[in-house]
Amino acid sequence: MGPFRMSMCVVLAFGCQRAVTNDTEPPKMQPSPVPMGTPEMRVGSAAFHLEISGVYERFGDHKSAIDHLSQAQSLAQDSAQRVQAYSALGRVKEAAGDHGGAIDALEQALAIMAGPEGAAPSAGPALAMPLAGPGGDDIVLRLARLYEEKGKYDQAQVLCERGLSAAREPWQREQLFRFVVELHRKAGTLEKELAAKEKTLDERVPDESALRFLAIALAGDGMQGPAVIGGPQGQPQAVSNTLVRVYERLHELHPDDMQLRQNLVSLLERVGRIEDAVKLNQGPAPLRPMDCEGAFAPRPVSATLRHAAEAIRIRALAGQDEKTLAETAKIAVLAKQEGVAAYLLAAELYLDQGAAERASQMFERATREARSREDRRQVAFARQRATERAGQAVELKAIHEQWKKSDDACLRLAATWREQPQGMMAAAPTPPPPSPGR
Repeated sequence: MGPFRMSMCVVLAFGCQRAVTNDTEPPKMQPSPVPMGTPEMRVGSAAFHLEISGVYERFGDHKSAIDHLSQAQSLAQDSAQRVQAYSALGRVKEAAGDHGGAIDALEQALAIMAGPEGAAPSAGPALAMPLAGPGGDDIVLRLARLYEEKGKYDQAQVLCERGLSAAREPWQREQLFRFVVELHRKAGTLEKELAAKEKTLDERVPDESALRFLAIALAGDGMQGPAVIGGPQGQPQAVSNTLVRVYERLHELHPDDMQLRQNLVSLLERVGRIEDAVKLNQGPAPLRPMDCEGAFAPRPVSATLRHAAEAIRIRALAGQDEKTLAETAKIAVLAKQEGVAAYLLAAELYLDQGAAERASQMFERATREARSREDRRQVAFARQRATERAGQAVELKAIHEQWKKSDDACLRLAATWREQPQGMMAAAPTPPPPSPGR
């Protein structure tokens, strides 16, 4: 090892060790790329090698970066660290020109993400993504692009389809749809795919995946609206009647989606259907996120419930499991005075104690006894939080599908947010969990 590398490693090692032993000093550098929840960084730990590999990667020393990533893989203490190590290894090997090695590394990352048994990425009907998010989405797309570069269009297509079935966020689905469109274009199968998906336009229950694909393929800007929308007024672009029909069906699915409505109005104008555009524009305005802010705010927890919850958490920390469960059951009895808030708090406490079945019983009682619209909203959002907390992607999707059919416009709007691109999602308030005074 040369003097430069030796000095760099010594400085990094000292800095990492100091970060462990002196946590009272504010950080003077950018946060480490190691995600929250990973084991504490120590010299020689997996996190340490991940950090150093990143430094070598930035300096273009791919060989040293790969060496440290190999050590990080063997020392990783959880699946998140192993996924991070293999993902970084794929990136470094791709930068070094070793695309075969990059594919192997990313397939290993997906195998870990697929489940505790490490099923191969090609196994099973769908790709489970417990680590779904920017990292998981990035791995799927990078691997699909590598497959594409090697002409493995079928493998890239299968991976994207399974990624779409597992993606939790709208921006993930949009990126994948865009890639699939480009994949068909390069493979010379886009026209055939468009013809097949256009046949679904007249189905009684529209296929939303087909509609989103068509919106991107025909207009180039997908869920945020066609590229022709908002273009220079002096240079009108042609709009196909098929694209208009696509947005009409999407509007049927999501009548509360303001973005879809605006896009459809613009398209109707451009094809000369002025009366239809005026009629749609004059209809009742869809709700905006700000219109439902009050609906999503959790009700304040009464002093009685707050004190009872604090006592239970104290017992839980002391390891008094039986007493904790017994005291939680008493909170449910308070529903006669406190309403559904008592059931929801009891459900949250049961989840903290790992008693999922009892929590489910509390949710069922709260659902039965919710009388007002506000009560039903509180129960709906509490169930959503519990499902997200459990990482139950399929059940969470089912909840949002139910919301889309609700007679509560704010619930329908909340479900619609799940279909919005990233920029619009950022503007939407997220229902916070209740705060019983932790």
